[in-house]
Amino acid sequence: TSTPVIDAATSTMYVVSTVRIVTPGKAVGFAQQLHALDLATGAEKLGGPVSLTATVPGSGTGSVHGSISYQPKWQNQRGALLLSNGVIYIASASFSDHGPYHGWVLGYNAQTLRQTSAFVNTPQGAKGGIWMSGSGLAADDAGNLYFSSGNGTFRPQGLKGDFGDTVTKLRPTPGKLKVADYFTPSNQAKLAAKDLDLGSSGVVLLPDQPGAHPRLLVAGSKEGTFYLLNRDKLGGYASRSKAAQEIHGTMPAVFDTPAYFNSKLYFVGTGAQSTTSIKGDVLKAFSLAGGQVNTKPAVGAHLEGYPGASPSVSADRASNGIVWTLSQNNLLRAATLRAYNAGDITHELYDSLQGGTRDRPGPYVKFSVPTVANGQVFVGGAGTLTLFGILPTI
Repeated sequence: TSTPVIDAATSTMYVVSTVRIVTPGKAVGFAQQLHALDLATGAEKLGGPVSLTATVPGSGTGSVHGSISYQPKWQNQRGALLLSNGVIYIASASFSDHGPYHGWVLGYNAQTLRQTSAFVNTPQGAKGGIWMSGSGLAADDAGNLYFSSGNGTFRPQGLKGDFGDTVTKLRPTPGKLKVADYFTPSNQAKLAAKDLDLGSSGVVLLPDQPGAHPRLLVAGSKEGTFYLLNRDKLGGYASRSKAAQEIHGTMPAVFDTPAYFNSKLYFVGTGAQSTTSIKGDVLKAFSLAGGQVNTKPAVGAHLEGYPGASPSVSADRASNGIVWTLSQNNLLRAATLRAYNAGDITHELYDSLQGGTRDRPGPYVKFSVPTVANGQVFVGGAGTLTLFGILPTI
């Protein structure tokens, strides 16, 4: 269920598959495999696929004799893949909280498919899945990795320990991934007790901003709170939050990764799931100035169904921005594509309901994001791929 990553320089697409292995007379087995595929032919490259395997020191859930091993039966590889400095990074969580499971990050050399590193964020505890509503790990110019985790054990021991409900910064070193910094909300115990994962939203690294903290990132939670964090000093854990800014009460739960364009952050939260009405949230645009978020956003006019949407932006450099959303239409049991003016999101430019049945994409797939390239919008659905573009003039 993860989004692949493409290395344009070598025309290679990397993707992870889950395999169910049925052998007569034996228990059903499972494997997760990393593939390197030729973009032109789809053929396997570099000797792939390779099965995801790893063992690290730890006494947490599922451990054996002081070691924890990657369990493909329990680990759900939902987060998008990341290619950074020649390494493919793969993060995982669980299948509907079944386990034992942990939050894993695995690194593989993009040219050899050999494993370079393995990291578990709850080595002495449990859970802490890295799922982020399908978003992938983020990387800065120095190669540091950033992600947020879901409910799980939180027990820091300096930069070691267990980091459930935490935004974590990892620093790649030869053969290892080390925790370089972290941020955990002051109410993490409440988040864990009420299943309000911090890690329900992907993290976004912002371009340098004016103000006291120029290097910022944004992360949200099921609680509906989102955080502006200083990447140079995330803030750790304290009884009073050390976030650069916390924004409360503007959204329901956040199951999306925000988009950034021209000093604005675009979010779509989520409401309760329903098959009799569209209970969701609307697109919101939060402006940034001086490294701070204006807590009174501009608001779009259309409800985006459960579980919300991760917006994407197309533009002609800094002009003519369009915000695209893809969300579930609970009544039609289908997806709806919408386009908004990025400068004024109260102005909807297009939606896929306007053309009757002609423009409807296929059945909605959770956490899908519209992709824009070469004047077309690509929308993935259940068993379908729909391309939107400008119709020829007749």
